[in-house]
This record gives sequence, C-alpha cells and structure tokens, in this order.
Amino acid sequence: MKKFNTLFKYESVALAKSRWLWIYLIAFNLILFSLRYFSNDPQQLFVSTMNSVLFFHSIGLLLFSTLSWQNNSEFISLILTQPIERKTVFLARLSSFCLSIGISTGLSLILQMGASLHLHESVRLLVSQTVIEIIFTGIGFLLAIQIQDRLKAMAIAAAVILLFCLVLDGLNLWIIINYSAYPLEKLILGLSSLNPLALLKYQNLANDESSLWIGYAGLLLRRAWETGFIKAISSLALLLWILTPISVAWMRFKRKDF
Repeated sequence: MKKFNTLFKYESVALAKSRWLWIYLIAFNLILFSLRYFSNDPQQLFVSTMNSVLFFHSIGLLLFSTLSWQNNSEFISLILTQPIERKTVFLARLSSFCLSIGISTGLSLILQMGASLHLHESVRLLVSQTVIEIIFTGIGFLLAIQIQDRLKAMAIAAAVILLFCLVLDGLNLWIIINYSAYPLEKLILGLSSLNPLALLKYQNLANDESSLWIGYAGLLLRRAWETGFIKAISSLALLLWILTPISVAWMRFKRKDF
C-alpha cells in the first residue's frame, strides 16, 4: 500500500503540472460557459451539455490518456526494474489519472451548471462523465501499451474517435432513413452497443422528454424503453464497455516485455 500511495502521489503531481491538462480544462470550461450563456431553455441546456460531455470529453480523454502513457513510458520501464508489482504500477496510474481528471472536470460541471440544472440532471452528467473517463482512459492506455510508436498510437486514437463520433452514428442514420418502414428498435440498439457514446446518450435521454432532442432513433428507443428489455441490454452493453478496455489493457501490460 505504501508503494501504491507513493506512485499515486507522484502521478497526481505530474498530471497537475501537465500543461496539456490545463489547456484541456480551459477549453472544457469555455465550452460549458458558452452553452450556459447562449442557452435559455433548461432542457436544451441539459441536452447540449450532455452532448458536450459525451463527445468533447471523450475526445480529450482518449488523446490525453494515450499521450500521457507514451510520455511516461521510460519512467514506467524504470519503475518496473524496482521490486514493485506491475499491478501496483498499473492501478496507481489508472486511479491517479481518472481521479485527477474526474475531480477537475466534475468541479467545472458543478460550478458552471449547478445553478442552471436540476439536481437529477447534474447527477446524470457527473455519472456520464465518470463512465466516459473509465472507458476512454482504458482505451487510451491500451493503445499506448500495445503500440510503442507515438504517432501511430495517436493516429489510431483519432480513428477510434471518428468511428464513435461519426461513422457509427452515420450508419444508424442511414438505416433509419432507408428502412423506416420496418421495426428497427433492436437493430438500432445492436449497432449502438458498438458505440459507448450512443449507449450513454440513449441511457440519459431516451427515457423522458429529452428524447425529442436526439432524433428518430431516440423516439424509437423511447417507445421500446418501457418494456425494460432494451434498457437492460443497453445497461449490460455499457457495463461491458466499462470493464473490457481496462481489463484488456491490464492483461497486455502484465505480459508486455519492457
């Protein structure tokens, strides 16, 4: 535990000194301020903030977590020459990164949006932010562990972002436009299961009036949400997204020859 605390403290201090973290936090706060300043409708403000948290936060986290591990790869190799378990090193890096990002962005959300949103909406934003941090930090660490070339790792991270933010959503939209005469709820949910951002969006917006803001797919899932089956499958898929990237990253780290 002492070794874990020492590593955790070092990683947290190193993150606090990172200029990239402060640049990201400034940009994140500017986006939140702009949304609060230009949105008059509380419901629209919640949906806009949710979309910003889902997309901007995931992009920043994936790139920053990949870059952070790549920049510290030599230090990690040095630490592993000491009598310290790999599990301790991995958990210290993971927990320090997630907590540092989570606390800083969580405080930004509370300070910027706490007075403008209902309590349950603020809680949903914070929960979504936490889930995104776990998922995309795991993906970023996995890419950095698997791929030593920094440029290649960042290129694949950018491709993952495009896949989640554009390609899968575009495929959903194409199916809805061309096959709207057929029952599409299960097909849309199946495709959405490949995209954690879509799962979080539907989990937060498809079960109330907010579904009107996420288009025809939201209306489809809102009708099916009442049965409970689609909601259960969606929750299970989201749980798999939370556990799988970190688990695979840990297995690759445990077996990697430094």
